[in-house]
Amino acid sequence: MELLFGRNGLGYSLGRTHMNSCDFCVASYSFDETEDDFDLADFDDEVTHDLQSGMVDTMLLATKTVKESYPKEADYGMRIMASPWSPPPWMKAPTDDDAEGALHAENMTGSAQPVCIRDGVGPESKYAKSWALFFSKFISAYANHGIDFYAVSIQNEPEFPAPWDACAYDPESEGDFIANHLGPILSESHPDTKILIFDHNKDHIVRWAKLLLDADHPASKYIDGTAVHWYAGGMDRLLDGAQGTPNLHRFLSELEVMNVDKGPHPLGVGGLSLSQHGLCRGRSGYYPGEGHEECAHDSGGFGGGQQWLHRMELAT
Repeated sequence: MELLFGRNGLGYSLGRTHMNSCDFCVASYSFDETEDDFDLADFDDEVTHDLQSGMVDTMLLATKTVKESYPKEADYGMRIMASPWSPPPWMKAPTDDDAEGALHAENMTGSAQPVCIRDGVGPESKYAKSWALFFSKFISAYANHGIDFYAVSIQNEPEFPAPWDACAYDPESEGDFIANHLGPILSESHPDTKILIFDHNKDHIVRWAKLLLDADHPASKYIDGTAVHWYAGGMDRLLDGAQGTPNLHRFLSELEVMNVDKGPHPLGVGGLSLSQHGLCRGRSGYYPGEGHEECAHDSGGFGGGQQWLHRMELAT
């Protein structure tokens, strides 16, 4: 823990974990397997799998190490975000691999497109409403174990109906899910937990952000930032303007004339961190040493420690 999170080690202060199972797990699991349990009466409030596998203890130890290493920055502390890979199967629309006439997906693996939620993400969707409640109960369950999530993203890799645990969205459906369901419930039950959109590869970040961060979009008032994966989706210079895409400095300027609030818009999964319109960029997929050094310098990390991402996922 000291080598990863301590002052004498790498000094990580941002972590990520999965809600329900992910592609690092040996088997799929969910915290409510009861079909059509819309109020989630059978939700496992102890998050027993994560407790027994050591995930909760790992996060608690990481948090303790950060607090002890950087006592003057105690208010900042260890920031952990959670991302789902898939809802339980009973919330998902059937996929092409499911039996003809199936009412819902058989497994958490794979996804229907353009959105995996069984009855869509409109205002009257019972399954989208229940999935949003699932986020809230998951955040509460972890808080009861002493872990307050800094943020959640809507979905890991929403553009990819992966053969492992997955749930597809396009920008329009993710925006509708936030505006109609997740935003309202988290603003009431967990107002301090930030909501991050996208959480996929860098080549499509401009399209998603321009739609969802526009102040005229009903989801925008609930959105705190954008998560992005750095390891695929084009050359490593894609977002510095070399591939015909606005570089991030110019993109920030564009956001400022798009009715976008000037508050923080953090990007953090796999390589970038934006805060208060200041840019810390590390090409971690190609130059991890450079990325760590650049972020440590630019982000104002703890005493020069690297404020960077460490994925806290266990193969369990």
